[in-house]
Parts: sequence; structure tokens; C-alpha cells
Amino acid sequence: MYVKTIAVLISLLLAILTFGSPLIAQEGTPNPDAVAGATLFDESDYEAAFPFLLRAGYANPADGDNMRRLLVTALRTGNYGYANFANNYLNQFAPEAWDEITAETDAALAADSDDEGAAIVAAWMGVGTPEGQALIDRVFAFDSDSAIGHDLLGFQKFFTGDIEGALASFETALLLAGHGYPHIAADVAWVFAYQAGQPERAIEIITQAIEMEPEFALLYNIRGGFYQQIGDTDAALSDFDQALTLNPADFQSQNARGRVLQELGDFEAAYDEYASVLATFPLSPSAMNGLLYVAIEAHLPIDPLIDARDLVEADSVLTVDTPYTGMMTANRVVRLPITGDPGDYTITVRASDPMTLDPVLLIANGDNIPLALHDDIDSSGAQADGAYNSQITRTAEAGEVYVAYIFHGGAGSEGEFTVTLEPAVS
Repeated sequence: MYVKTIAVLISLLLAILTFGSPLIAQEGTPNPDAVAGATLFDESDYEAAFPFLLRAGYANPADGDNMRRLLVTALRTGNYGYANFANNYLNQFAPEAWDEITAETDAALAADSDDEGAAIVAAWMGVGTPEGQALIDRVFAFDSDSAIGHDLLGFQKFFTGDIEGALASFETALLLAGHGYPHIAADVAWVFAYQAGQPERAIEIITQAIEMEPEFALLYNIRGGFYQQIGDTDAALSDFDQALTLNPADFQSQNARGRVLQELGDFEAAYDEYASVLATFPLSPSAMNGLLYVAIEAHLPIDPLIDARDLVEADSVLTVDTPYTGMMTANRVVRLPITGDPGDYTITVRASDPMTLDPVLLIANGDNIPLALHDDIDSSGAQADGAYNSQITRTAEAGEVYVAYIFHGGAGSEGEFTVTLEPAVS
């Protein structure tokens, strides 16, 4: 499906891993913007609902219900770039939302076949499927010069292998977009940059969009990613800074700044960026992965990650004779002291439900400086060895303190895990 495939394109820009697991909502008082937006959404007042839902989305991207409404509202109001923002987090936190959106859209079209907004939502959801072309044709039935129709047609051609035809449709969409141009540009430029291998054309498209909408923070975030792709780190940082100036809540740009600084080897500055994101969005995989990487490279403590999540102190010490069994959830970190005679040991974490749990194992010293890290999921999101098992071989030295931290590398499923300590086979 389009929604799942385009998330791969977006994740290349945002460096956010997608995990198919159910939502674990962050606890707390309901966000007032989410409540207001939901009320307006239920009244079908999408224009009024959009700013409330967007603010709530930046405040808590893990709120799957709000993100579902934001995606639909963005499509109905022409704010297509923000539909991609919502899409990416729904894939991560609430994949069941697709069925809900499809049911709502089918009901809307059954009640009113002239509902153009619902037709656009249905087409956006169906791009890349066998039904995609028919759904796009329904959009063109409302307006033969529909910019979003040509945008979706470009993706339909792209996903069926007609690359040249796709690029031609995208160029047509840009010419026709008018008021919605910045959002169409944001959509199209990703393809030019990451699939057609034309990042310079992508930068040109977004620069033209910025000239039309200089206060649109999302465009600076996107162009910054393209500058990073071609190695112009100064321009990338400048764009990310501008995005944050226009929208201080834009944690995506802050994560992106962290990645650039990480690439430049400024690990302490990158560490501070990731720590700041985790303080406001504890479940950000990009910030978590980035902070762990720079912490290992620069020998910095993992305290920002621990502080951002619920810390559970194990009620026992891990030894060769004493395995540990605990519960894994999205926002939990389990701290497990390790005791063993000097020598090489293999520490393994095994998940009881290998289809949904992704245990990350980190070994730290007594100052929480990470010594070794293992996540069984590789860069493509696949299991590295066919099972969700994280494993580290570590040499224990006399007089040293070792602690294992176990936490979820995925989005939010929960279940049981077991940790064992065994002398390494010589």
C-alpha cells in the first residue's frame, strides 16, 4: 500500500525506523489541542480542526488517535506534507489506524458520493495497490487538473515500475499545484532525492516552494535533509535551525541536527540534541538510537535515555546460576546488575514473543557509561538472525561493576523477556 511504502521514503529523510506493533499511549492529562481537534473532526470541520491536531501531533506523536485524525484532516485540507508526518508515526505507533481510516472513508463516500475530500483520502490510502488507479481516476472525475491527483498518479506509476512516467506526473503536479504547491513539492521532492537520484532537483523544488511559503517550517526541514544528502552540512544545519526558529516544537529538525553533528564527529553537541528530544518525546527511536551511538563513541552516560523512561530496578542480580525474567514495554528500562568471576561471558536476552518484541541489550559500567550494545534488528528492520535475541560477549574484569539495561527497540508491544549469563565458549 502507498501509506506503508511511502513511509520507507520518508524514513530515509527522517531516519525513523518503522515497527509494526500496537500503540502504548503515554500517560498523562489529555492534550487540550487533541481534545479540541477531535471535537472539530467529529463535526467534519476539518479546516478548523487541522491546527489543533497538528499542535497535538508535535506534542505527542505517539498519540495514534490524534495522528489518525491529523492524516485524514491534512488530506482533506490540502496539507499533504503533514499527512506524511502523521503517516510515518502511525506506521510506528498505531498500524491498526489504516483499517479505521478505510472504514471512515468508505462510510463517508457511501453517505455522499460527491465528497471529494473522502475520494482523495481513499486514493492516497490505495496508491500502489491494484485498486489504486481506479481510486485516482475517481479523484480526476472531480477535477481533471487535480494537482494531488497527478501527485498520486506519479506514485502509482512509480510503484508499478514506470519511473519516467512517474517523474513526468510529478512535474505536472508541480505545475498545477497552485495554493497547495508547498505540500505537493514536499511530497514530490522526496522521490527526486531518494529514488530518482536527483537531490539537486529536489533542492530546487523545495527552494521554489520556500520562496512561496517562507514561513512554512516543514520545507526547511526537508531541504536540510537534501543538503545533508549531498554533503553540504553547513546548509543543512542552517535549514534545520530555521525550521526550529519557525516551529520550536519541531523535534524532527532537532533529531536531524543531531544526525548532522554526529556525522561531523561533534558527539557532545549531538548528544545534547538527542537528549533534548528524549526529554519531550521519550519514545523517539531516532533520538534513542542517536544518543546510544554517540554515548558509546564519546564515552558519555546514557542517563538521558534512562531519565526519559520508566526505570525498573531488577529484584535480583544476574549470575550464571540466576537468570532474570521481566516484562518489556515501550517506555520501560530494566536495570539488572551483573555478577561474575573475571573472564569472558555471553549475555543473551530472549523475547517470549519474537514477532512483536525487539529487546535491546546494553552493558554499562557503574557510571552508566555504555560498554557494549546490541539490537537484533538490522538497518532494514529485519531480524538479524531470524529471532529477536540480543546477545553480547563481554570480558568481566576483577573489581569492575557491570550493569545490563534492557529496553524495547520497537514501538510499543509488551511481553516477557529472559536474560541469561553464561561463560563464553573458548
